[in-house]
Amino acid sequence: MILTYINLAVVAHCLLFGLFFLIKRKDGIGHTNIHLGILLILLSIISFSFALKSTGWIYDLPYLIDLDWAAGFWIIPVYKNYMKEMCGEKLEYDKNMAFQFLPGLIAFLYFSRFYFKSAEGQRAYIDLIQSTYLPEYEVADVVFYTYAISSFGYMIYWLYTRKSQLSGVYKKNAAWLLNFILFSLSLGVLGASIYMFKLPQLFIDLLPLSSASLYCCLIYRSIGAQKAYVAASEADWQEPKPKYTTSNLDLDEAIKLNNELQTVMEVNKPYLKSDLTLQALSQEIKIKPHYLSQIINQCHQKNFSDFVNFYRVKEAQRLILQNSNLKIEAIGYESGFNTKATFYAAFKKVSGCTPSEYRKKEQ
Repeated sequence: MILTYINLAVVAHCLLFGLFFLIKRKDGIGHTNIHLGILLILLSIISFSFALKSTGWIYDLPYLIDLDWAAGFWIIPVYKNYMKEMCGEKLEYDKNMAFQFLPGLIAFLYFSRFYFKSAEGQRAYIDLIQSTYLPEYEVADVVFYTYAISSFGYMIYWLYTRKSQLSGVYKKNAAWLLNFILFSLSLGVLGASIYMFKLPQLFIDLLPLSSASLYCCLIYRSIGAQKAYVAASEADWQEPKPKYTTSNLDLDEAIKLNNELQTVMEVNKPYLKSDLTLQALSQEIKIKPHYLSQIINQCHQKNFSDFVNFYRVKEAQRLILQNSNLKIEAIGYESGFNTKATFYAAFKKVSGCTPSEYRKKEQ
């Protein structure tokens, strides 16, 4: 029983933080606080429902009967959205995103039939699920674990491939999120093993406690990531140079726009267009060209040409390592440069060596 009380304390902790992140929804990276707040509330529902069933308190508090199924299905798209925004990707809140929540909605509608039963029917149903694992539970298990494993497999692949394309805080976020998913999957395999091999009740009681502890790790690691994000953003900003003293762009707005700029450059890769201009890039980010020029000058200490060429050179370095048979000139054009001379000059400026020397050094 003591383990149940500890588990409930951790669940309450997660629930409070879930509400906190929803209140602070405008802070953090993109909409990550909204996703994290919803995620923690859903996780709290699952753990609390488990505790009610294992203690028999479900007779007194039958309000969460079977809602853990819907919560479980909803956790996956919420976590996926949280993961992508933590890595700097802008999400499109459209029909495709709404479709991700359909499995959870189906589970909710199916299992909500409990609430339409009479009082006697509800008590009989509770007696039944306390003593028997229902056939529909077994079917839901198969559907859920198939959905969860395929979704987490996609997340692992996405993080693993995206990590090499990111830098700074986003790259660090991708690394710890990848480790978190792998650890979560390990815990899921452990939980399935406990039930499969019918281990003693102590192991069953420890499982939700382990899960709740994992939620706490997610909370505090997310807070740490957000602090690092703000610190890095503020560190990028330099005091206005004389030519910008009359600019209306303040620190907070500049940090926000710089983060959007970095996200666009890393995700959309507009620098691959050889005719990219300051005007075109400012339209993509939806800011005025002189504000974009100011951000590049003050946050990156570069002019527009050097800023764009820096990303092109990094792309060229990646292609050199991945395509050993591709000609150097072709790599330059693939990276967004429109002349061989410009490519060689920019590459040496960024890397300290020519493309050919870089290839020989890295082989």
